[in-house]
Amino acid sequence: MVNRASARVNLAICEAALAAMKAVTIAPETSSVVEKHNDASLDAYCELQIAEHYAEADFGFGTEEEWNALSIEERSSEWERFHELCAQGIGDGMYFYHVLMDKFLVGYVGH
Repeated sequence: MVNRASARVNLAICEAALAAMKAVTIAPETSSVVEKHNDASLDAYCELQIAEHYAEADFGFGTEEEWNALSIEERSSEWERFHELCAQGIGDGMYFYHVLMDKFLVGYVGH
């Protein structure tokens, strides 16, 4: 289990380091080394963002009955959030993930 406070501190450190790296002008002969370092830092930063998401996620899942009880505005908001989180690869922690994924996949082969 990821410690939320630790993940936030690590994110802040990574964000500061990335901002500093972007602000520095680099000589051409060192740019490839710095690019590799930046790529590794960005990968680590992304992993920390995902870890923080999972640390804060509510892994209980909503039911079809709960979904049906939502207002049209609430459903619309949940659909938007579903698409945004799935595009980031972290939608599976969403409360209504299973309900929405079942609806989203209707019409696909095997569903």
